[in-house]
Amino acid sequence: MFVGSSGIVLINLNNNNTISASLKIDGVNYIFSTNESITENQQTEINFTNNDNSFVFNVSSTGTNPEITNLSIQGHPNAETILVKETSERLTKVFEGTYNGIDNDDAEVFNAIVSGSEMYVLAFSTMYSVFYTANGSVNNENITGVTSTGTNFTGIIENDKMNGSWNNSQSNENGNWNAERSY
Repeated sequence: MFVGSSGIVLINLNNNNTISASLKIDGVNYIFSTNESITENQQTEINFTNNDNSFVFNVSSTGTNPEITNLSIQGHPNAETILVKETSERLTKVFEGTYNGIDNDDAEVFNAIVSGSEMYVLAFSTMYSVFYTANGSVNNENITGVTSTGTNFTGIIENDKMNGSWNNSQSNENGNWNAERSY
């Protein structure tokens, strides 16, 4: 998942015997390439490029802890990503959306990944010019979670849409959020 606008990142390591990466940012597709190879059961670091755009993908020898570093996408300074490994036993769903404050002008991107019963959120605040991460859980259709700053959020997921509310008791701010499945 990509925030610095809104988008998704797909990295393919040897599915169909290829190594590839793509980013879809605000509806624009960027296809990345590499000349590097990987060795099974080894720590992996791959440099991906697309003209003047680039990033480094790292993942452990067991396929856990995927991470993007040195992200440089023209027109998207200070972008952030969250990666979750999808497996044949654990489908990953990506949702892109927005959030807004009720009593203030805080609003921007609210993107989420749902993997099994876990939910990972990456949001960006225009009011504070800061990224927020959050962890949550999905139990049947009900969503609960907390952000890196202590803001609580709740909601519901129905088919390919989710929505809910958020509340930060420390700053006395609250609002709503919604997102729609994009992958």
